[in-house]
Formats: sequence, structure tokens, C-alpha cells
Amino acid sequence: MLIFILPVIAGFVQVSQAAALVTVAPTNSSAQLGTNATLACIVTNKADTESVQWKVKTTGSSSFTALTFNENVLASTSKYAIKHIYNLTIINVATTDDGLYRCSVGISDNLTNYDAYFTSVSLPTNMTIYWQSNPDSGKTVNLTCKATNGRPPARITWIVDGVDLSPSQYYETTSLTSSGYGDAISRIALFISHQYSGKIAICRATYDGWDNAMEVSTVLTFNGVPTLQATGLLMGIFLALCTYLV
Repeated sequence: MLIFILPVIAGFVQVSQAAALVTVAPTNSSAQLGTNATLACIVTNKADTESVQWKVKTTGSSSFTALTFNENVLASTSKYAIKHIYNLTIINVATTDDGLYRCSVGISDNLTNYDAYFTSVSLPTNMTIYWQSNPDSGKTVNLTCKATNGRPPARITWIVDGVDLSPSQYYETTSLTSSGYGDAISRIALFISHQYSGKIAICRATYDGWDNAMEVSTVLTFNGVPTLQATGLLMGIFLALCTYLV
């Protein structure tokens, strides 16, 4: 019987261990002032030698401040909490919470950083939809949406008859203040015809990670163009009359 003896060289025997896996990384997010907000950083397969750390560089700051280490909150526990391994909850959102948040994962000398911006929001005080000029048949007229006095001014999404027309909009901000408030104005050009008559136009205020923060809608009616519903009704009456005469 042959016996093989395999030499073991000191320093070359290693126990491999899998690295922590980030299954959901943080993304740019927004939340209403006074509410709670959660930034995702879901980590699995974390070894004991690895850590998950949250830090923040608030707007106007030049450096990061440590917030958490694994499940432990290093900053104020009345302001931050760790939920669901290792999501960060910001409690009672304020304007001072705006900034760059970083979730760092790994061993101390080899961390991988996942960054996301957070923005506190004061929703617009009002949203309106109106025509830039009379919507007369055969003309191309701007349909305008105004979101008044939001912080920051909202981005605008247009849905007309179920179709996203946002890429064709003209967007601007006005009445900006030093504290970040302002109006958002968006215009889309519509050709006045049966295509849109009687259809619903929706204007939505959106922010990072918050696609439908606020909305306003209207039924499109034009001068000199009956709605599609009315046109269909008249056609039905006409066909019925023709059948009767025959």
C-alpha cells in the first residue's frame, strides 16, 4: 500500500470566506419635511471581519460624518436608526439632512462605497394646468403646468391620454429664493384636433425617488372641435336615422 504525504508550507494555508454582498444599494432619494425617510443598503453574506458603515456629507460640508457601524448608531438615536440590515432611517426630515450619504461595506482597509444624494422637500403650495393661448381648432398651442413655491422646484412629468409626453416639454424654474424655493413651469405643444379632444392630461410633480409627489389633471376641450365622445354619439344617431329611412 502506498502512502502519500503532502507537505504543508506555513503561511500558504488560507481559509477563504465570501465577501459581503450588497443586494440593494442606495439611490438618490427625497422625502417631505417632517416625515421619516429610508435609504436602502441591504447586505447579505457579511463575515464577522466585515462591517457596514453609514456616513453623511451634508450640503455645504467638506467632510463626512460617521452615522452608524453595523447595527450601532454612532450619531443621535433620535435622528437615525438602522432597519432591515442595514437600511438607514432619517427621522423627522429637516433641510439640514440634505447631502451625500455613503454606505461603506467590507473590511476596514478595503471598503466599497455606495453613494446617494438625499433631498428634503417642501411640496408646491399649488399646481395648475392652463392654455398659453386659445385652443382653437387647427392650431398648435402650449399646454402649461405650473407648480408654485416648492423647495426645491419640482421636476414635471406629463401624461396625456396615457402617453408620457415629458421628453417633449420645455421646462424652466422662476421666482427662486435664497432658501431654495421656487416655481416650476413646464409647457408641451399640442396640435388642436380630435386626437386629444376629451382626453385627460395629467401633470405630476416629481423628485428623486418620488415619482408622483403631487399631481393635477384636466379634461382637454378645444374651440371648434367636438370631443371624440360627442362625435361618436352623433355618428350613432346618424346611422340609426339612415337605418330608419331605409
